[in-house]
Parts: sequence; C-alpha cells; structure tokens
Amino acid sequence: MIKTGYETDIIIYGVLLNGLCKNGLMVDALKFFFQAVYRGVKPNVYTFNMLIDGCCRLKRLRDAVKVYIQMGIYNIKPDLVTYTVLIKGISELG
Repeated sequence: MIKTGYETDIIIYGVLLNGLCKNGLMVDALKFFFQAVYRGVKPNVYTFNMLIDGCCRLKRLRDAVKVYIQMGIYNIKPDLVTYTVLIKGISELG
C-alpha cells in the first residue's frame, strides 16, 4: 500500500494484524505490529486485544502478558475485553 501511494491507518493495519493472529502467525503479527508503530501508526486497545488474544490462543501466556505490559508504555488503558481474554487464557492453562 505504501508503494502505491495509499496511506494506511490503524484500521487497515488492524485488519491485517487480525488475520495474522487468527491464523496463529504470532511472530509475524508482532513484527508487523512493531513495523506499523515504527511507521507512525498509533496502536489502540483493539490492536492490543488482538495480539493478546492471539498469544493466548497459542498458549503463549508470557507473550500475552508482555503485550499487556506494552499497553502501558503506549498509554493505552485495558478494557473489559483485555481482562476477559487474559483470564480465559490463564484459566485454560490451568
């Protein structure tokens, strides 16, 4: 999209990020996230929730907690979905 001259925003990045997360490609999703931030895209609570959910689905709870901590660095407040996904991830690991 950058090569074609179209400006991307958090919505476009969110859709692509969601696809990576839903397909279990968390390494790619995290790289993509940080590339977007580097390009000046400001993340939001939905972006972080997608990453946390993707990590939890793959039983990567430590990564989910790291992403949760990153929310504070970007001054993004967790919402009900954030906590629900984390609690569900923790409970599924037993």
